[in-house]
Amino acid sequence: MKQRTLWILTVVMTFCLGMVYHLFHDRSGKDELAMAAGKPTPRASQIVRDVETAILNALDERKGFMPVAALYTTSVERVSISGDEAWASAWLVPLDPQTGEPVETEPGLALLKQEAGEWQVALPGDFTWTAWLTESPDDLLPAGEKEYWQMVNAAELSSAYIGPLGGYRLPWEGGVRGTLTGSLAHDAYLDCRGHFSFDFIIIDPSTGRGGLYPILAAKGGTVWKYWDGQPRGDESAPGNYIVLRDATTNPVTYQLYLHLDQGSIPPALKSIGRPVQQGEMIGVADDTGMSTGHHLHFMVHTNPNSYWGQSVDITFDDVTINGGRPRIFEDLAYCNKPGGCAETGGYTDVCSNYQRNYISGNVGYDPNPPTGGLTMPVHQAQVNTSQVVISGWAQDDISGLKSAQVRAYYSGAWHAIGAAFTTSPFSFTWDMCQAQVEDGPVTFALSLLDKKNNPAELEGLATIIKNYNCPLPSLPPPACTPTANQVALFTQSNYQGNCYTWGVGSYDIGEISLRIGDDTAASALVGANVRATLYAAASFGGRSETLWQSDSNLEDNLVGSQSLSSLQVRLKSDLPVTPLPVYPAAGSVITQTLSLNLYWRDRGGAAEYQARLLRGADVITSTWQVDPYWNLGTGLNGMALTTGAYSWQVRARNAAGQSAWSAAQAFTIIPDSLPVSIIPAPFAQDFETDSGGWTGTGYWRLIDTKPVDNPTRSWWFGTFDGDFGHHYFYRKSGDLTSPEIYLPDSEVYYLRFKYRAQTESPYRFYDQRWVQIKVGDEPFRNVYQVTDDLRLPYSQPDILWMQSPVISLADYRGQVIRIRFHFDTIDPSFKSIDNDYEGWYIDEVSVTAQPPPACLLPDEPNNTPTQGGALDFAPASPAAAELCPAGDVDYFKFIGKAGDRLSANLDKLSPSDLDAHLTLLDSDGGSVLAVNDDEKHLELTDPLLIYELPRDGTYYLKVKAWDHPGAGSPDYQYALILSVDDDDPLAQFINLQKWSVVYPGLDLQVLASDAISGVDRVEWYLHGSQWADPGWIFLGKATFSQGRWHFLYPAQPSQPGAALMALVYDKAGQVTPLVAWDVAILSSYYSYRFPMMSR
Repeated sequence: MKQRTLWILTVVMTFCLGMVYHLFHDRSGKDELAMAAGKPTPRASQIVRDVETAILNALDERKGFMPVAALYTTSVERVSISGDEAWASAWLVPLDPQTGEPVETEPGLALLKQEAGEWQVALPGDFTWTAWLTESPDDLLPAGEKEYWQMVNAAELSSAYIGPLGGYRLPWEGGVRGTLTGSLAHDAYLDCRGHFSFDFIIIDPSTGRGGLYPILAAKGGTVWKYWDGQPRGDESAPGNYIVLRDATTNPVTYQLYLHLDQGSIPPALKSIGRPVQQGEMIGVADDTGMSTGHHLHFMVHTNPNSYWGQSVDITFDDVTINGGRPRIFEDLAYCNKPGGCAETGGYTDVCSNYQRNYISGNVGYDPNPPTGGLTMPVHQAQVNTSQVVISGWAQDDISGLKSAQVRAYYSGAWHAIGAAFTTSPFSFTWDMCQAQVEDGPVTFALSLLDKKNNPAELEGLATIIKNYNCPLPSLPPPACTPTANQVALFTQSNYQGNCYTWGVGSYDIGEISLRIGDDTAASALVGANVRATLYAAASFGGRSETLWQSDSNLEDNLVGSQSLSSLQVRLKSDLPVTPLPVYPAAGSVITQTLSLNLYWRDRGGAAEYQARLLRGADVITSTWQVDPYWNLGTGLNGMALTTGAYSWQVRARNAAGQSAWSAAQAFTIIPDSLPVSIIPAPFAQDFETDSGGWTGTGYWRLIDTKPVDNPTRSWWFGTFDGDFGHHYFYRKSGDLTSPEIYLPDSEVYYLRFKYRAQTESPYRFYDQRWVQIKVGDEPFRNVYQVTDDLRLPYSQPDILWMQSPVISLADYRGQVIRIRFHFDTIDPSFKSIDNDYEGWYIDEVSVTAQPPPACLLPDEPNNTPTQGGALDFAPASPAAAELCPAGDVDYFKFIGKAGDRLSANLDKLSPSDLDAHLTLLDSDGGSVLAVNDDEKHLELTDPLLIYELPRDGTYYLKVKAWDHPGAGSPDYQYALILSVDDDDPLAQFINLQKWSVVYPGLDLQVLASDAISGVDRVEWYLHGSQWADPGWIFLGKATFSQGRWHFLYPAQPSQPGAALMALVYDKAGQVTPLVAWDVAILSSYYSYRFPMMSR
């Protein structure tokens, strides 16, 4: 009887609890259709039934490709109808297939729209869903709710895959069993942002469903955002939550705990920045917000600006499957789903196993961080070797030590060094040269974690002074050494990287790909008896050139670096193959006024080429030349390119002889004329009001998107479309031509213009940019090629406007001329990859009588490697030169030996805008070995190039302005010192030591010398007594007088325990650091002289 009574009471209590639950949790939403009086009308009820039927039919149709429709029965709840009855929405609530109860998770949102009298349905994941959400009327979805759905269903991933990040524990009390209701299955109703989120419940035995339960922090962090003012049962977005910021991850991450109970966040945590330890109670799980039942939605994301963001892959230390990733059976349908989140995000899901229930290991609360220290190196020590011994200890008395990571501060940043330790004490040796640490201060500290993931940063701070010259990394000898009848190709410049050796023969893309990889060759060693013909395309096609000697860097070549697809190796005694004419192609029709280039390709063994142009009985023939193109302009050598029929041929030669002429390639020039108008010099055109009489062909056009100094318009060779952006894919050439310009005989006139360019290469071969001039009825002829200028990468669209050099028009005094800007890709291309660049812009063209400044030094010409002046090592006086006029480039040559630690130091001689760029070239005068722009970026803008020479031989140094070719003037004078100097300068303090007192105006003095390259400068730095900030403050540079380097100490706040450092540099870049520790800094001389009175 007693048992029966208890059974009856249990049934009654369960029924009552169920009634209470449905009273407060019924989410059918049908009451929202009630009229003002509060009761639904028969019509409203019918609309709700129609909406439900349409949604259920749509779900049934999607069972084949929408897993949630097949895995769950879906309940349609909370139906809403717009006032005009043209729109509807409803919640999609998955039902547990065994219990029939709602699964505790976030609902999905179905949107419906009336079209032709029928309800059309958009479900999450449909391509129309996002658009309909935006279009839906405000009376259907309140503004806050619409923003919520837009946020959690954002169309694109906000970042690339991150993870997995570890160190988390299940967010409830240790030893308690919790249930996962969904993880990857969030994809069913949310987009990929929620892919790595989790819905956890702890089942209430009285209801058999998720109940309220306390939440513990899954990992340590600091409070970033929180809200717990939303009442229980309130379904409006967002629900109560707390977000913890975790700075121990890279990138910084944010832990979201969502659907908390009202007022459940402890008052002590309601403070932004308050530290939270793993296992600390942070709230109670409820169902506030968009929720189908009591549960915790937990995820880790990377968005600092909202509580919601892109979820990242995490692992729990107390989960034993999938490497720490909880999964349930329903998640598997979204695991590595084709076209799903993993595939589009570029990662692989892990879901080999699944289970519903998990026991938390989030046991205990450790409020104390670990402690530790360094026993070596000793603070303030000077280290004169490359290696330093690092030893120390770490401990945690409550949860235990998880890891100890030594970090070093150098080059302006903290770096993890060595492996993390899990035991104490520890010791290891660190090679500072291998880490490329510069001479000067290096600060060490410990980053600690205990087993509750409580961090401790900057434990055991110690600063040392490194004073050891690290040897430059030497290039290993080439791994492939060809015989006299072989060629070796390398995947890196300077004969480094993967390589393979080929004998005489032909090798197509399959062989190249097998041996070194397609498009990988970067340098080549050529045997004494052979030559190598390189091809940029398979089957010995595309761009081509023949190498007759080794080349350490193919970047400046016709084929280019990492562009080779096929190869031919032939004996030097073989005759060249007849070249292949390419442009103009047979049958081409060309307009009379256009400038023309002939272009052909090497088919093997060419050292030089000769071309000829035929028109009837008239023939003009080029000189023998190394380039595979012939710039004709609109006529050459007495033959103007007038209308009519033409043909052209080309042949090749080498030391063994010459090839036959190629077959004649015919083309036709048809009539055209330029507009007739004349303007007198001087003039300046900014093209603001009109074209100024200039005409453009090809892609040349006036645009208003990228002018220079004026507000609207400039000329541009290029085009734009929405798919590819700026480019010049299919146009080989084009001309921007001026009206006729009369140059009075009374003065010399000069041409100037501004331009910006982004082309395939800064070299002279392809995408050529020419200034051409035509006198009277004569043809257009090349005057100046714009090349070797600043080229920004394609990813940086904000290309700089550059100033042209000053082009003298002295040869045209008293004549009528036209000016033309001619753009020519040289080799025609129908592939977007070849010409996917912005092109060439022209603006602010002027012809005036203003001459350029007169140059002062008479060392020109030295504008080519063959003209380069000889440079000696460590001369008594440095080479003095100037970059003048604008566009000037200086070359110097020297003889070097393998293993020499070369130092080339350039200093401008007087205050000017010179920002020099220094390049070291190999013996061919073109292959780049090393470059330097600034000794210290944005601080010391004069270049210092340090390099270990790989071989005996002749080398070249090339000097140009960073903003070449428009830069150059008599003020651009510089000194260039070349030295082989492995020794530090000698230096010592004169009036500074440990425990010194320093005050403003004190003359700090250093005695320094360097017997080889000389002392370059002395820099002064200050560090305060707080070593937790490892950065040193730059105070200034010393001046040299009376045999010493002097520095007047500037005013600084008073502080004890500071350090002063002088870095003494020689002209080879070697440095000697001097440090005075534990210095007392006084804010004034008065406080030094009268300490009692100054208190």
